[in-house]
Amino acid sequence: MKSIVVGNWKMNPATLREAKKLLDATKKAADTAKHVTLVVAPPVIFLHDLRAAYKGKRVAFAVQNASSEPSGAHTGEISMAQAADAGASYVIIGHAERRGMGETNDDTRKKVAAALAFKMTPILCVGETARASDGAYFNVVKEQLRLGLADVPSPKLGAVIITYEPLWTIGK
Repeated sequence: MKSIVVGNWKMNPATLREAKKLLDATKKAADTAKHVTLVVAPPVIFLHDLRAAYKGKRVAFAVQNASSEPSGAHTGEISMAQAADAGASYVIIGHAERRGMGETNDDTRKKVAAALAFKMTPILCVGETARASDGAYFNVVKEQLRLGLADVPSPKLGAVIITYEPLWTIGK
């Protein structure tokens, strides 16, 4: 069984030059990590250049977010088609920070379906904003899974990566 490690670079580093250095270090780590799929999610502005410069097979690329809309007047968004064209084969969906900014379960449902339609692997993030001792967070996660996967046909469920990532564990 292969493990998957996803490195979400968030808004780091500040320059393409620094991003190339970070990718070089990542490549070295990937070469020593057998039975591991390493996925890096750099800032989208660096994705195309990093993917074009990488010639190996040990590192895959992801976008940190993409729209479910195929095109149109959506300022600041990128489509799944644009993400795939830039070199991403994975897309992070429902990250705790995105949910904290208002991304809904319905948004994640649409994005998971759109990613699969473009033959990209969705990484569906689920998790509660706070943990209470009464176990209510189980219902939050259950609902995120139920709605996030609602449009995924049973044979495609294995193509979706689920990651448990509660908002209260994410550092600023």
